Amino acid sequence: MCDVGWAGPRSGVLEAGTRRTCAGRMAGMVDQALRDRVSRLSQADRLELIGQLWQSIEVDELEVTQAERDLLDDRLADLRNDPDAGRSWGEVEAELRSRFR
Repeated sequence: MCDVGWAGPRSGVLEAGTRRTCAGRMAGMVDQALRDRVSRLSQADRLELIGQLWQSIEVDELEVTQAERDLLDDRLADLRNDPDAGRSWGEVEAELRSRFR
């Protein structure tokens, strides 16, 4: 997993203006010719490829780091302590749909 610059251990948001990529780490993992071919694809084709790659990942084989487990534990504890603090997915989805129409 690439470092994306979290604003805080429990915030779950990226720092403002932060945009980091995994390009440096991928340079040794993926053949240059393949990366060149992918970079020439249209945006729609790259998105389709991302979907196909994502579907090819075995969920049971994904590693969860201790830091990620700790973050999830903290969020579950927050939820148990104040179950009304957040919003439902329906509320968030409705807001996003109205905002991006």
